[in-house]
Amino acid sequence: MARPVRHSFHPLNGFPFQPIIHGNCRLASRPHPNKGPENFEVESVSGHRIFCPVAGYGWWCISHNNLRQAFLAICLTVAGLCVHSAADEERGPSLNISFSGDALELSPTVFEHLEIRWTRADFLLSHLAVRDSSGEWLSLPGWYGFISAGEQRREVSISSLPEGEFDRIRFAIGVDPATNKLDPATIPADHPLNPSVNNLHWGWMGGFIFAALEGHVLHKKTGHELGFSYHLANDGNELWIETEIPEQLRNLRSIDGTLNIEVTLQLEELFLGSGSLDPFAGQSSTHSRAGDPVTGILKSRIKRAVRTEAALLNPGAGSPAAVVRKSRAPEGHTRYFVDLPDHFPRINFPADNPLTTAGVELGRQLFHDPVLSKGAVQSCAGCHDVRAAFSDPGRAFSIGVDGLPGLRNAMPLFNLAWSDSFFWDGRAGSLREQSLMPIQ
Repeated sequence: MARPVRHSFHPLNGFPFQPIIHGNCRLASRPHPNKGPENFEVESVSGHRIFCPVAGYGWWCISHNNLRQAFLAICLTVAGLCVHSAADEERGPSLNISFSGDALELSPTVFEHLEIRWTRADFLLSHLAVRDSSGEWLSLPGWYGFISAGEQRREVSISSLPEGEFDRIRFAIGVDPATNKLDPATIPADHPLNPSVNNLHWGWMGGFIFAALEGHVLHKKTGHELGFSYHLANDGNELWIETEIPEQLRNLRSIDGTLNIEVTLQLEELFLGSGSLDPFAGQSSTHSRAGDPVTGILKSRIKRAVRTEAALLNPGAGSPAAVVRKSRAPEGHTRYFVDLPDHFPRINFPADNPLTTAGVELGRQLFHDPVLSKGAVQSCAGCHDVRAAFSDPGRAFSIGVDGLPGLRNAMPLFNLAWSDSFFWDGRAGSLREQSLMPIQ
């Protein structure tokens, strides 16, 4: 049986579920072992269980015993009238999930041959869960979120996580088939799933839109401009986002602050690189109908565009440093795109220094310019020969600025974007640190 999930959220009103006792009936926030995370059991003190699915935002109970007492316990919980012990009032830290990226700010994204102007980037979220040290995922049943660039809703918060040690967090873009079949008339007016809140429901056709991405793309060489409208929807098209929790933050009892999951969506990758969407070749729209090949490409490109980072936001005394917020390329600069095969791991570029064409060109020039060295006599390329995998061939020890051999041979430079230590002895922890050490 799945472990109890404390501090989960009722989809109707967001009240935290707490185990309560009424008579010989105990209501526990436990996912039903066979019915999925959206369902709960009521357990009596004597061990009898009553299955209570949360569907259509109403309660239906199938009682094996003690139905009257179980129903009263449920009513007391939903109404928030229960008195809990001091132990029950303890809660874990809060969680914040924030989204960033040019599309989320409806900012133009400019590349050498394309300019992308976003007019809509909306998402429905569900199935938040954390993984404990045993590898078991603990869900927060009934959790949903709505992200909208146009309405500047770029964050969702959870007031209390389960207590314990967890190494990963995940959630889905989209909803499960049961939720997708809900009657929108039964959803509370201010709930993230209400169509009046998200404008992501098909109306009379039924079903939700999981992600809506719209805008215009300009081909700078031909001057051709075209609108695009991509709607990811329908059962089986959920996208899962998962991230690792840094080791120093895994014990949720010990941190003081808000655990922040920064989700950067580099949605320009929909149109860039091999296997991308080509709006100018008949791939400018989809409504995710069965058999539509654009849907499969859209899913893979959104998945590819996701970058995640977990850190502490607003840390208290003695806690790790706060998360570094993402930065956009300076206005007027052209973004630099690194095209990687899908089977390559994603690169975590510096959050506060986005790649631009001008920035990459500046780096190339400085690498070959001796002006940064003592006496302006030796460049980086003087030892790291581009013709020899950026190594220094033919020497046991590289020659320094004074014309004397050093203690090491200049190491080859390749695949450094995936490295987390630099120099032969690993004394630099980032390329930013490494680039400064030879000239200081």
